[in-house]
Amino acid sequence: MHKNIIHYTTFLFLLILPGWMTGCDNTSEYIAQPSTEPSETEVVRTVVPKPPQQKSAAWYIRLNVENIQTGQRFNGAKLGVLDRDDATQAYSLKAFGSIGNSGIDLVFQDETGSVSGDQLVYYRQSENGVRQEWPFTVRSGDSNATIALQMEGFYALTSYIDSEDRIRFTETRIMDDPVLAQMKLVDSETGKEVPAMREGKPVVYIFDMSGKQTHHFKWVKETEPVQMSLSSNQVFSTKVGLEKSRVRQSATNVPLRVSLKRTKTFDITKPPKAE
Repeated sequence: MHKNIIHYTTFLFLLILPGWMTGCDNTSEYIAQPSTEPSETEVVRTVVPKPPQQKSAAWYIRLNVENIQTGQRFNGAKLGVLDRDDATQAYSLKAFGSIGNSGIDLVFQDETGSVSGDQLVYYRQSENGVRQEWPFTVRSGDSNATIALQMEGFYALTSYIDSEDRIRFTETRIMDDPVLAQMKLVDSETGKEVPAMREGKPVVYIFDMSGKQTHHFKWVKETEPVQMSLSSNQVFSTKVGLEKSRVRQSATNVPLRVSLKRTKTFDITKPPKAE
């Protein structure tokens, strides 16, 4: 009887000995080791350099003029380029007639002979590496007016063929296209020149009609970026009876009536059928 008890006790001791010894062993055995597998919540961010923006092959610029004293404004004038040899003949649009005694507008003159008369919309064929000019005239019925002239927006154009086999365009307003750096405004009557953009914003050119009803300019696209200093005297002018602060406010806060990025479909007047 006693021997059986001793054998049974010995058997139980030998049975639980390995577990007891394991429990007394190094506790690092029970510490979870870091997983070598990636966590499901781990986010890997890769910074991809932004590619340099390409110059648009087809585009137009909208110009506006405003009589600072009266607030009267005209913003229907466009100049631009299309990758077509019939750009001027097929896509330019003739200007309206007389502006009257109190009106104001801006019209282009074609020096190539492709179209006659003043043009409200004036396209030229795109030419890489070639200096291009768009002569234009600001007309004001008020010969004593002080006028603010500004580029309102640059629009890149993409062509497509519609269901009726006509050429159409979508436009996207872009104010950082590299071609803008090559543009300047030339006052043909005073010889003053100003870049189209300054610190990422369109430059406003203010001038007096000086007793006349027309003032002549050129919009120029150079082959390289325009390099010129720009003093406030070249952009802001004063006139007797017109507060300087008002001129500066008009020059810096001319509102833009369209959003920074916009894509829409538009129809140039009577577009030709695709060949």
